This record gives sequence, structure tokens and C-alpha cells, in this order.
Amino acid sequence: MLSFKKSQDASSSKIHHRVDTSIFSYWTPGMLILMVVAIVLIAIVHEAVITNFKTNIPLNGLIFFVIIIACFKAFKNNYTLRKMALFVNVIDRVEDTDITEADTEQLSKRLKSQYGLLDMHNMQVAIGKMHEHGRFTLNDKDAMLIKSKLGGRVRGERNVVAYFAGILVMLGLIGTFWGLLLTIAAVGDAMGEVTKSMMQTEGAETDAMANMAEFIGSISAPLQGMGVAFSSSLFGLTGSLFLSVLNFFGGHAQNRFMEDMARWLDLHIPSMNPALAKKTKEMKVPE
Repeated sequence: MLSFKKSQDASSSKIHHRVDTSIFSYWTPGMLILMVVAIVLIAIVHEAVITNFKTNIPLNGLIFFVIIIACFKAFKNNYTLRKMALFVNVIDRVEDTDITEADTEQLSKRLKSQYGLLDMHNMQVAIGKMHEHGRFTLNDKDAMLIKSKLGGRVRGERNVVAYFAGILVMLGLIGTFWGLLLTIAAVGDAMGEVTKSMMQTEGAETDAMANMAEFIGSISAPLQGMGVAFSSSLFGLTGSLFLSVLNFFGGHAQNRFMEDMARWLDLHIPSMNPALAKKTKEMKVPE
């Protein structure tokens, strides 16, 4: 009898496991340091950044816009996980009180309106039955399905940031080919104009010098085309590398959250469903 009571006490202490809600567990030091380093580097070389940015304002502006949106998404993903961690800890605190049907309805509404990643049928059913069981309970199948669906949704949100990183590479390549097309067209026009001028003034040394000066002036357009190619590629590839590293650090926090949630769910699987235990106790054993 004593060993059974100890087992119940141990089980109770496990069920009150708290999911980590520290903000720096989700917005990790790696993510914050990376953002600070990026801002400092841009501040140091801001003149070169502005000069290269002006070579193709529409395309480079789009690249910077994608970088900003992706950074916001990366931080928002992890902040959403922290909100879910706070929510499951609220469920644990409700367990320490006399749970009423109004409590379960309020939790269900909050789950549906504020925590979309965790809003699934199995979770809603478990919350809805809290006032019957006296606590949050799951069976093995429900816990497995919740972990599987939640993990898939978290990975899906992380892949959005990875998708933006891939978009930046594509935008950089578009800038490269755009610049090369401008370069080829401008070089062809310059060579044609200089050749035509040299044929008309052939034999005169002064005219030859003038033609050379004209050629040098005419290749300024091709050089501008190369500026478009290299600046867009530089911004696109650098932005993609930055987002990949940011997503890597954010992914560590997401993995820790999933491990913490898996433990929290597993610890809410009772050895026997309370309703089934009561029904079994009332059954008469045949003599």
C-alpha cells in the first residue's frame, strides 16, 4: 500500500512538469548576436552598401524587403512557441484547482483563437474532458497524434524561412543574368559605334586617339551592367546565408520546445483512464 502511494506521488510530481517559457530560450543568444553583428557590419560599410544598392534599386529593394520579412518570420515563429508554452503551463495551473466546465470552455476558446499550431481535435477533446477527469489526460494514441501534428506544423513554419532563403538566391541569379544581358548589349553597341567611327576616319592619328577615347567612354554602360549583376548577387547570396544561419539557431530552440512538449504530453498519459478505472471497480467478479 505504501509503495503504491509513493508511485502516485511520483506520478503527480511528473505531471506538474513545466514547459520552459524563458524568452531567451526561444529568442536564443545565437539569434540575437547574429542580428547585432549584421547591423554593426551594415553600419560600418553602409556607404558601399548604398552605392551598390543604387545600381538596381527595384531588384535590390525587393531583396532587402524579403530579408526583413524573413527575419520577422523567424522571430515570430519562436515567439509563437513561447506563447504555447505559456498556455500549457496555464493548463497545469488549472489542474491545481477545482476544474469546472466553464474553465474547460475558456481554455478551449483560447486554444482555438490564439494557438493555431496546437489547435487540433485531440487537444480540444482532452481539454473538454478536464472537468470530468479532474485533470488533463491523454491516451497513447492522442499524445502520439498531437506530437506528430505539432511537429509537422512547427517544421512547416520553419521551412517558410528556408523558402525565403532560397528565394534570395533566385533573386541574386536574376540580378546576375539581368546585369550580364545589359553588359552584352552595351558592349555590342559600343563596339559597333567605335568600329563605324574608325572606318570613317581611318589613317588619322588624332582621329584614332579620339576613337579610343570614344570607346573608353562607351564602355561605361557595360560596366554599369556588371554593377547590377554583382550587387544583386552579393545581396542575394549574403541574405540567403544570413537567413540560413538565423534559421539554424532558431531551429535549435524549436527542437528543444518539441522535446519539452513531448515530455509534457507523455507525463499526462495516466496508467489507466479514470473513467475506466471507476467502471472496473464497480464490476463484480464472478464467483
